[in-house]
Amino acid sequence: MNELVGASRRALIGNLIQGSFACGIILYAASASEVRHWRSLTWLSAALGVPMVGVAMWLPESPRYESRRTFPLDRDLFLAKNTQMIVIFNIF
Repeated sequence: MNELVGASRRALIGNLIQGSFACGIILYAASASEVRHWRSLTWLSAALGVPMVGVAMWLPESPRYESRRTFPLDRDLFLAKNTQMIVIFNIF
């Protein structure tokens, strides 16, 4: 996340990310005091994480990661689709 913002806002974004973990722990403890059954608490915590999948799909990849890629991913997906074989993706 820090790679997507400028240097002037890097400290603010870093503190917001760390603060969100602290708020999540507080919300989890508060919900655990209200929801007594552990399976219901597990479903609740899983449901709260579902929006993060959408956020992860919405955010762009890291610019550093994109600059290290030396091959297009479309080529590997095309090979996997058309040759009916397992393709191991080299991301490093």
